[in-house]
Amino acid sequence: MAGIKIDPSQIQRLVQVLGIAVPQHLVQLPAPAAQAAPPFYVSVDGTGVPMLGAELEGRAGRGADGKAKTREVKLAALFTQTKIDEEGRPIRDPDSTT
Repeated sequence: MAGIKIDPSQIQRLVQVLGIAVPQHLVQLPAPAAQAAPPFYVSVDGTGVPMLGAELEGRAGRGADGKAKTREVKLAALFTQTKIDEEGRPIRDPDSTT
């Protein structure tokens, strides 16, 4: 961002010199205040995605002819939850899903 050019070997030498002292300083720093993390969920599912014949060579399928027509792709949604509804079920936090 500053437009300064530094040779990678200079950075490596600096890390080798200063890296030895860093752990000693890190243990002297105050620890952050402990706070409970919100419940974190990972929801995973798989689905079949149609593929070209060349991409399916050597793959066994479930059809009567034994040929594959799709490959499975895994999908995941990661999100937090801090509230529950009136029936006690978790409510996904808005804008927390990745």
